[in-house]
Parts: sequence; C-alpha cells; structure tokens
Amino acid sequence: MTNARKGRSAQSADDAQNIDKVREILFGSQARAVDKKLSTLDKTLRKQTDALAKDLQNRMDDLEDYVQGEIKALQDRLKLEQNERTADVREASRTLTEAQKGLQKRLTDQLGAVQAGNKGVVKRVEDQGKRLQAEIQQTYDELLESQNEAFDELLSDKQDRQALADLFRDLAAKLGGKKK
Repeated sequence: MTNARKGRSAQSADDAQNIDKVREILFGSQARAVDKKLSTLDKTLRKQTDALAKDLQNRMDDLEDYVQGEIKALQDRLKLEQNERTADVREASRTLTEAQKGLQKRLTDQLGAVQAGNKGVVKRVEDQGKRLQAEIQQTYDELLESQNEAFDELLSDKQDRQALADLFRDLAAKLGGKKK
C-alpha cells in the first residue's frame, strides 16, 4: 500500500506542476502585466501621498508663520496703545493737578479778600472749594477707571489671540505626528 500511495503522490505532484505550467503559459503574461501595473500604481500613489504630505506641512508652516506674525503685530499695537493711554492719563493727571492748584490759589485769594468782610461768604466759598475739589477728584477717578477698563479689555483680547495661536500650534503638531 505504501508504494501505491507514493505513486499517487508522485503523480499528483507531476499533475500540479503540469497545471502550473499550463497556467503560466495561458495567464503568465497577463499576470506579469497586472503586477507591473499594480507596482506602477503603488509607486505613483506613494509619490502623490508624499507630495500631498509635504504640501500640507508647508501650508501648516506658512499658517503658523502667519499666525505668529499676526500675534506679534497685535502685541506691538497693544504695547503702543498702552503707552499712548499711559501718556494720556499722565497728561490728564497733570492737567487736573494744575487745575486743582489754580483753583486752590483762587480760593485762597478769594478767602483772603472775603475774610475781612463777611464770615458767611467765607463759609460758602470754602464749601464751594471743597465741592469743586471733590468734583475734580471724582473726574480724575472716573478717568483713571475708564483707562484701566480699556487696558483690561486690550489685555483680554491679547490673551484670546494667544490661546488661538496655541490651538493652531497644537493642531499643526498633531497633523505632523499623524504623517509619520
């Protein structure tokens, strides 16, 4: 029985080889053509994928450069506006101080003239002087508060833009990581 099995096994192997030869004769050129086309298609796809990835990276780099430039420009404008507002507040403070000194001098002069005459008038002038002083102080405080609110608003805008830049930077890093 073992000889019969060996004979059948050898014949099966010969038949399989013959079938492979017939397949090669019939379909060999078509299979090679298909393999060649698939190889060409694979190379083309890889080249296009690499070119697309490179283009995407270049665009992300350009976007990051643009965002950084915009942030820098906004920071410069914010600093310039802050300096201008600080100078305006100093000028307003100086003007108010001068006005206060002028009013104080006028009050002193008037008080001196009136003291000799009428004590009731002196009291009214003092009250008016205090009221004017309080109004000047109130105006100064309102101006200072307005400037501080504007500065806080500008600072908030700057922080929002910085958060946006961080988001774009993280997005670029994530996209760059997926490419690899």
